[in-house]
Amino acid sequence: MKPILLILTVLLLLPSCRSAKEEYNKGKYESAIKKSLKDLRSEKKSRESKSIYNKALVKYETNILKDYKRTNTVERKESIYIKMNYLIDFYNEGSEFLDTSNVRRNKEMVNISDAVRAEIIDDYFQRGRSNLDLAFEKDDKSLAQSAYNDFYTLRQKYNPDIADLDLLLEEALTKAMMVFIFKIDVNFNIMERNEIERQFSQLEGSSGFTTVYVNRGPKEVDCVIELDFERLQEGQSTRSEKRDFQKKVEDGYTIEKDDKGNEVRVPKYKTISGSVTTKTIRYTLLWDVSSDVQPMSRHCQKYGQNFSKERYQDVISYETYGDINAIPIEYRNKNSQRFDRRNLLNDLIDDLYDEVRRHYL
Repeated sequence: MKPILLILTVLLLLPSCRSAKEEYNKGKYESAIKKSLKDLRSEKKSRESKSIYNKALVKYETNILKDYKRTNTVERKESIYIKMNYLIDFYNEGSEFLDTSNVRRNKEMVNISDAVRAEIIDDYFQRGRSNLDLAFEKDDKSLAQSAYNDFYTLRQKYNPDIADLDLLLEEALTKAMMVFIFKIDVNFNIMERNEIERQFSQLEGSSGFTTVYVNRGPKEVDCVIELDFERLQEGQSTRSEKRDFQKKVEDGYTIEKDDKGNEVRVPKYKTISGSVTTKTIRYTLLWDVSSDVQPMSRHCQKYGQNFSKERYQDVISYETYGDINAIPIEYRNKNSQRFDRRNLLNDLIDDLYDEVRRHYL
């Protein structure tokens, strides 16, 4: 295996070892620019490095302009715009090494980059405006969402001086919003109902293109989702495990004589026994929730679903029998646990809340 790993390592390192000229000859113009510029700033400075630097800049620019002529989307145009700015940075980083033609090219590329930026801004604006008009014409929230995303990209990336942009953002967001009402149906234990309403009230609010209300809301909504909580199912099971222990302990001594006739004490031992019974009670809470979706507009594309979650807690207690000294100390120091129903119930409600939220929002 070692020779193979060595060969792979060498192959991986080869590109980084290639010279600027080799990179240029392979058509790796960006790498050739970086390496030749590095050579020009080091002891390797030479006429050849300057020549490669300038030729690679021309090739890199030529490829960018070719790609730009083939662009058909604003997103693709953005990626070309980023490359143009990289090129301008390359020109500026080695400005003292530029030949006369590349000094001119640098100035031209700055103008081209500014023009492309203006095109991108106009493309985003026109597409957003068109989608927003269609959204109102066709009553289509997805088109409004696309329009909002275009306007938002304009504001965040380019911050153009467009007088109506903030107003258009607000109009697009208002048209794009989906409005949900969740109705919680809990008809049993007051504590359980309070805990459910406490947790599910956190669904309320706006996020992305969705506004959510719980148990109340405006008249004009897209979806009404009723959550029906079945009666909570509780159960428990018990298992026991007994472990026996024995230990030899000193129990007095006898007097005996050694080989020289001297009296010596000889310890006497006895075996003591004890046992530990570990009792584990598993408390289980199971809750089934069904949802019923009432579409209030054609934009509601949600459907009913059944949710089921289970939580359990193991409560362990220990009972000792026999001689306590025969039982390992780790068992003697263990305290019995208590069942925390409320905490388990809250965890179960949290699980159901997360499941509903993931499914609908």
